[in-house]
Amino acid sequence: MLLLVILSSGTTRSWLKVFISKNFYSYNYDYREEWLRFTRTLSEESLDLRTRVIKSLAQLIESPAGILWYKSEHGEFKLTASWNFSLKDQDIVDHTHDEFCQFLNQKRWVIDLDEYRLHPQKYSGLVLPSWVSANEKLRLIIPLILNNELVGFIALMEPRSIIKLNWEVRDLLWVASTQATSYLAQYEVTTALSLARQFESFNRMSTFVVHDIKNLIFQLSLLLTNAEKHKENPEFQKDMMETVNLSVNKMQRLLEKLNSDRKTVKIECVVLDQLLKQIVQRKLICEPQPSLDISDVDLIVKADLTRLERVIGHLIQNAIEATTKTGFVKVRLSKSDNKALIEIEDNGHGMSEAFIEDKLFQPFETTKTAGMGIGVFESKEYISELGGQLEVSSREFVGTIFLITLPLMENQKGNLV
Repeated sequence: MLLLVILSSGTTRSWLKVFISKNFYSYNYDYREEWLRFTRTLSEESLDLRTRVIKSLAQLIESPAGILWYKSEHGEFKLTASWNFSLKDQDIVDHTHDEFCQFLNQKRWVIDLDEYRLHPQKYSGLVLPSWVSANEKLRLIIPLILNNELVGFIALMEPRSIIKLNWEVRDLLWVASTQATSYLAQYEVTTALSLARQFESFNRMSTFVVHDIKNLIFQLSLLLTNAEKHKENPEFQKDMMETVNLSVNKMQRLLEKLNSDRKTVKIECVVLDQLLKQIVQRKLICEPQPSLDISDVDLIVKADLTRLERVIGHLIQNAIEATTKTGFVKVRLSKSDNKALIEIEDNGHGMSEAFIEDKLFQPFETTKTAGMGIGVFESKEYISELGGQLEVSSREFVGTIFLITLPLMENQKGNLV
């Protein structure tokens, strides 16, 4: 009975033949050498990774050429790479046949096109796209499967020598294609991550620029608000000219940074008491007007003057905006050991402990209705770059104290420019 079943069933005969070949005959490949060559080809740097994948699989069967189709982010399979393959105009299309891809995804077979042409019934349900039928030299189509999903496939040209696509060749191509697919997936993820980082860098720079522009608009708007009332006052006219001149200079520096091909950072010696006097002087048009108390003079730090001025000015501006017109904003400068201490205190609406811990130093988090949540984040980042610290203590409806600690330069003096 067993013999009758074996003789009458083609599927059983085929299975028995493969079973005997796998277990009772020697292998045709030296798998150690094949895998070393496969790995070396994938690791080559002279070719693009997609091309190396085609080449590494083609070498396993001595195929001289091949092409790679890969799934795009929109779900279409597109021709993305070729190796020694002369593409004709009709070969270059945007996407391939949906039924063909569905067959590869469901069956996950290595398709022998010669076998398909002679015995199409063995590939029941397979519909070849036009570009395959137009290339008679194509021999094999290898699906690329990742996480049980078809992500691409490789079509290889007829091998240089006659090859029979038996179980051993299929198994070798399947295992190698699985490894190659993981390389391709990592490459795609790395490329996408690199692109995302470039966009993130651009967006972050744009955010800081917009934040600076917002502060300039606030100053100019405040100037216009007070102009009608104080336009005849010589002191106001003087402050107005200085504010407009400062705003123009800042906008010019922003344009220079945007137009520069490389990041330009000017590190210099900054005298803190001079810097704070300038910052506070420019804030006197605001209400409440900040006061300045300097306990130690000639405290020098090494920093980018423009950035340090921006971050300290932002913290003072935050204190002003958080305080009513009848409140106070106090700025103090002192020295402790070899560090400069800049304290900014206000009796404004304050912040909750939960907000300070979870959101204060995070970008895009703010208590202000029109704020962007960038200034405090940038302040902490830059102060940390200088080797300092930014600490905050606050109570709701009582007030806030920001404490900036910066390492000092000893026995050196600098001038502001």
